Amino acid sequence: MWCRIFERERDRLTIPPAPQALEMIQTMYGGGPTRGNHPRDLLERLVDVSSARGVRPQLTPELIEAAWNTLFVAS
Repeated sequence: MWCRIFERERDRLTIPPAPQALEMIQTMYGGGPTRGNHPRDLLERLVDVSSARGVRPQLTPELIEAAWNTLFVAS
């Protein structure tokens, strides 16, 4: 279900597909819980980070990690 929400939100935000992105994100969760709002929140942050950097939103490792770090605080 999470992957379907992710793909729907990715389409809505017109971010090009990148199959390896989902695998990277699943690794970042490290087996932790996922919530239905996370795909939307993560992708919207990715768009914000991309805009701030003056680049087109894409599912690159660098942008995914930057968006992740603004969404989740490491303890």
